[in-house]
Amino acid sequence: MEIQTERLVLVAATADISRAEHDGVALAAALGARLVAEWPPEAMIPMLGAWSGELLHRPDLAGWFNWHWLENGELVGLGGFKGEPDDGGAVEIGYALVPSRRGRGLAREALAALLGWAFSDARLRRVDAEASADNPRSIALLEALGFRALPAIDPEIARYALARAY
Repeated sequence: MEIQTERLVLVAATADISRAEHDGVALAAALGARLVAEWPPEAMIPMLGAWSGELLHRPDLAGWFNWHWLENGELVGLGGFKGEPDDGGAVEIGYALVPSRRGRGLAREALAALLGWAFSDARLRRVDAEASADNPRSIALLEALGFRALPAIDPEIARYALARAY
């Protein structure tokens, strides 16, 4: 499954793609992409390959986990959800872009497309997000996309939510 934006192609992880995420060469081959030198974005390393088991047993969940962001055939970012909507209709989104591609609006473009895809599912009522409290660019991105701040639980983590517009 793919989403085309103005400058990016977002490719949803399948079980095969998810299994390849720990090996950059295998991942690039699975995506038909080239790796940039900074791959993978450090913030997303714990998420690499995390969903292969779920996708193997439930291929219909493709899209509710990692999406790989390609710009001009190069793998430059990763973002997506931590599963399908829960019983309350909520999901959490995360994202990271390699350093050389930051500051150009690519994360905003990718997240806007992912949010549009996710909200096309009638089950979804809210998307949650977290950002490091000392990452003003990520916080500004979430706010620009319409996310609203939630009460802090941990002073180092800024929590946000975006509710479905009815």
